[in-house]
Amino acid sequence: MHKNRPLIAMDQFNDEFYVNYAPPFQGPIESLLPQHPLLYNEENDIKIFEFYKAYKRFSSFIEDDDLKFKVTLKPGELAIFANRRVLHGRTSFDQQSGERHLKGAYLDFCAFKDKFRILKAKQRKQEK
Repeated sequence: MHKNRPLIAMDQFNDEFYVNYAPPFQGPIESLLPQHPLLYNEENDIKIFEFYKAYKRFSSFIEDDDLKFKVTLKPGELAIFANRRVLHGRTSFDQQSGERHLKGAYLDFCAFKDKFRILKAKQRKQEK
């Protein structure tokens, strides 16, 4: 599997702001590389250098412990968040210290909002 996408992007209407930050899966920045070795020039090196300089600074903000919200869930608890709205991750886990049950589930946000809207309308109707 292979997927290229920008580190920071806006949707086509400039409504949605996305951050695709996952250092363990970060590959080469192919869009900055020349399509053919004969197209190489010094400008390529400058672009790559500038990208990694900015990436290092951006990463320093994201990895700053003072800016992180951390929570340890107890058995039976669950964390729910909008996957594309919250930059999130999890810490490493020592298997010698106990068990970890990690499950991911995704829902289509548009379908969720539509169902919520319908249920709220139904609730308002019942309250009258």
